[in-house]
Amino acid sequence: MLPLSLHNTMGQQLNKIIKRKRRAAYMKRRRARDKAALSKKK
Repeated sequence: MLPLSLHNTMGQQLNKIIKRKRRAAYMKRRRARDKAALSKKK
């Protein structure tokens, strides 16, 4: 699921990086979904 390049640190640092990456990916999907919903309304 996660790229191996993230696994060069350990513990708390890794958790922070993974969380940031996951949130960024989620926000990207959410923006795309919202943009698609707006274009359907018009």
